[in-house]
Amino acid sequence: MTAINEEKSKNRCILITGVAGFIGSHLAHSLLEDKVAVVGVDSLSDYYPVEIKLRRLASLRSFRPFVYYHACVSESKSLTKIFETHTPTLVIHLAAQAGVVAQEHLIPSYIKSNIYGAEMVMRLCARLGIPLIYASSSSVYGDCPNVPFLESEATLLPKSLYAASKLYNEQVASFYAKHLNLKAVGLRFFSIYGEDMRPDMAISLFTSAIYHSKPITLYGNNATARDFTYIKDLVCVIKQITQKLQDGETLASIYNIGSQSPVPIERVVRILEELLNKTSKITHSPLRLGEAQLTYSDSSLLYRDLAIRPTTTIEEGLKCYVRWYLDNLTMQPNKGGIAL
Repeated sequence: MTAINEEKSKNRCILITGVAGFIGSHLAHSLLEDKVAVVGVDSLSDYYPVEIKLRRLASLRSFRPFVYYHACVSESKSLTKIFETHTPTLVIHLAAQAGVVAQEHLIPSYIKSNIYGAEMVMRLCARLGIPLIYASSSSVYGDCPNVPFLESEATLLPKSLYAASKLYNEQVASFYAKHLNLKAVGLRFFSIYGEDMRPDMAISLFTSAIYHSKPITLYGNNATARDFTYIKDLVCVIKQITQKLQDGETLASIYNIGSQSPVPIERVVRILEELLNKTSKITHSPLRLGEAQLTYSDSSLLYRDLAIRPTTTIEEGLKCYVRWYLDNLTMQPNKGGIAL
């Protein structure tokens, strides 16, 4: 990964929504280490324990210059004031209501954050002429029959409201690019994992279940697999795209961000068992509403345009995660595991 030029960094201010989240906090930390000014926005929703987000914010506040705003991206007046106060040179929109598995009680949050909020960010970026990077998801492909998944794929079959909201974001970005000159790049994330990931994510749940000798339920069958992508690889990719956009280069409107190596879910459990030197009892259940059988990224477009792609193997990434988990046991919830 090419480091961001330090001299250029001094004049850059990047606004990150969802800054207290898993991806947002990793990205902000890396940018701040590069002496890039970061303005962070987060509503601190209670989808998972807020204490985790507060801990991440505390770590980010040790850097200068870092400014944080407790705000929701769907709040027009608050967001507009933040944008106009700091005039960021680029916006990275990561704020969203997470959760691919259908959960009826989250429907209002999907609409408020993932639809209204994302549209608000895009509209402000278009009006103020600010380049935008925004998070989409591999879930937009659903059970697409053509694998590996290409950005040009016409058969997009989202299986959940979350996935549909991400596809909607892509369509709005495309419309604003055409009619309002929005300069935007959407990133379809493929199963991001790593240190300090959300406690409800599959690898986190598996690790906790194995360590505490609890049973694990895997949803799907032996063919159920995910294209797991390590967080530090993702951060490198986003920083590279950030630099390209701020240097005025033209990029594609959508990129897959995946390792191009789907791993069976049960294989992930077995690797974790080896790393923790423990075994677990596994039971199987059918896929839940909203879940796809397979995710499989073709990231050749990313490599063509940026000469970069995720390279960390699942074995290497899980080794780093387990090391972090064991070093931070007091922060870990004691729960059983589920599959993505």
